[in-house]
Amino acid sequence: MSEPVRPVTETVPGLEAEERGVPLAVAVIVVVVLLLVLGVGGVAIGYRFFWGQYQGPRVWDTQIARWELALKKDPKDVDGWVSLGQAYFNKGMLKEAEQAYRKAQQLAPKAKEIGYFLGQVKMQQRQYAEAEKLFRQVAEIAPGNPLPHHALAEALVAQKKFGEALKEADWILTKIDPTLVEVHYVKGVALEGLRRKKEAAESFLQALRYDPSYQPARDAAHRLGFKDKDLPAMPSVTPAGGQIVPVKPDDPAAVAGMPVLPGHPDTGGGAPAGGGSGAAGGSAGASP
Repeated sequence: MSEPVRPVTETVPGLEAEERGVPLAVAVIVVVVLLLVLGVGGVAIGYRFFWGQYQGPRVWDTQIARWELALKKDPKDVDGWVSLGQAYFNKGMLKEAEQAYRKAQQLAPKAKEIGYFLGQVKMQQRQYAEAEKLFRQVAEIAPGNPLPHHALAEALVAQKKFGEALKEADWILTKIDPTLVEVHYVKGVALEGLRRKKEAAESFLQALRYDPSYQPARDAAHRLGFKDKDLPAMPSVTPAGGQIVPVKPDDPAAVAGMPVLPGHPDTGGGAPAGGGSGAAGGSAGASP
């Protein structure tokens, strides 16, 4: 007798085991892919949040080595000495930074704008009176640039010359750019030093209106009793406007001829570039 015809719905021997094996293989592949994704993501997160804390010294070591080598070949390169000084400064080697800036000044005695960088060294060394003198000299040749004026206001605050600092900050906001966050903040610090706390609070709040993520102003407002609910909400993206753009001395355009800090005697002055994104170009007249 012949065997009955097997129903098509009946499981073929061996096929069920194969079907059970396929999901297992897929699961293994999925797990491997997930582990790879998590691994790559972990590396990316680690780089984003932690690598920046450790790469700085190595970056400036590289810059120092680069400029030291370049200056051996051309020891009269003013730009090179300023760039070397900035690399030393960023690594915290203040004595070496000052020596490099002094060398640049010796090579270009008319380039008063180099005093801005030297003034930053003096601020870190807490030689505030010397920093004030240097910043004032640069501010005189760059009346339309907020950088040296803001630095001057900070040097005055550091010496508790709050009245002079307030005058300088008001001058910047009136003559150059009323939206500069850092200037509103230093104005608030000066007013607080003068015990004019209500006006100081308004300056800190004004800074936060332009940039709610500006932490020094937020901390100052907290110090005066404000709660987070009373302050402008933190943005999801930091605003780009109203910020003083720092000088980049490794940019050849920012040193020696210094269009960023105009007024070099050899360049015939020129229009100020303006430190902030909203800073007005052109001369703003004499500083107070």
